Amino acid sequence: MAALACAVLVLATDGRPASAVPEIGNAEKVVRDVFGRSLNKRMRAGQRLVRNQKVKTGTESAASLIFNDNSKLLLSANAEVRLDSFLYQPEKNLVQGSLSAVRGVLRFVSSSSKFEFKVRTRTATIGIRGTVFDVLTARDKTEVAVVEGAVTVASGGTSRMLRAGEVMTIGADGRQSVSRRRSAQLTKALSQTLARLGTNNRRESRHRQASGAAVPALSESGDLANRLYLDLRHGRVVIQMRPDLAPKHVARIKQLVRQGFYDNLPFHNVKPGFVAETGDPTGTGQGGSGQTIPAEFSDARFSRGTVGMMRQRDAVDSADSRFFICFKQQSHLRGKYTVWGEVIEGMRHVERLRRGQPPSRPDRILRLRLAADAAG
Repeated sequence: MAALACAVLVLATDGRPASAVPEIGNAEKVVRDVFGRSLNKRMRAGQRLVRNQKVKTGTESAASLIFNDNSKLLLSANAEVRLDSFLYQPEKNLVQGSLSAVRGVLRFVSSSSKFEFKVRTRTATIGIRGTVFDVLTARDKTEVAVVEGAVTVASGGTSRMLRAGEVMTIGADGRQSVSRRRSAQLTKALSQTLARLGTNNRRESRHRQASGAAVPALSESGDLANRLYLDLRHGRVVIQMRPDLAPKHVARIKQLVRQGFYDNLPFHNVKPGFVAETGDPTGTGQGGSGQTIPAEFSDARFSRGTVGMMRQRDAVDSADSRFFICFKQQSHLRGKYTVWGEVIEGMRHVERLRRGQPPSRPDRILRLRLAADAAG
């Protein structure tokens, strides 16, 4: 513990007062007792995160932290991490830094950025390579389980790449073993964490563990009444709607979806690095359903995978049926357009849409339906 604390101070302390340390993200969701910096003050959803900050969770608690690049960290009950350092350079699409996992279970869901980032435990250092992976840190071991992509695990002078479905365990004595079976401890803790937090991950999790102790796929749990299946020629995109942010928009989207309004509509505006827009029967970017929705602006970020509603620039309450999906963070839209959903699976299919304003041969929505209405 002393060595870990010492390493953290070297990595993260820069002599500036806490108020001068730049924000590296925020607490997206907090369940019950979650503490940042002080055990006397509970963390709230939306609270900013800064480098060298410690985050702890209590019994039957959980937290979802989102960083500036749109990567995420999910924390189980009785977990503790220190956010050593985090530097996001959007102009280079690069993330650098590290965090220390002191105890408990965490899931890291990386964004589409390039990563030069590490997760440190008592016995291992995990290099991130655009992936989803889980870590259990306990007194007697470190367990790393890769859900998607690959990570590099360094321990005891050796280094090994783990791929999806593989699990490495490093004992307190440094001994290592690799299998395809998670421990019951990791499986149970992660299952409870996902249940407490719901399915707010923007990054899809396609793989399951080969053992009977499988990790729930994001599309299999959570609020199906507020989930959409958007089928494209390349595959399915899953959108989790946000009635907590925009109840009127979500209610109207549901009406239109059940009417089959969106089926076969084109993506009439696809601009890489910005958004993909659809929902106009005329394909011009000027049409709609004929029924407008009053604005429901919030402080929610427009990040990669965020689903927002189009409107006329000079008319706040002019949103109709046209919506857009962000390819990357669009800070200038925050508080000016309504966020009503987020892509939790299949963002890679959105990124394959034909480009143009409009595209010469636009891709179309094959079908859009509510998950609760889907037969399978």
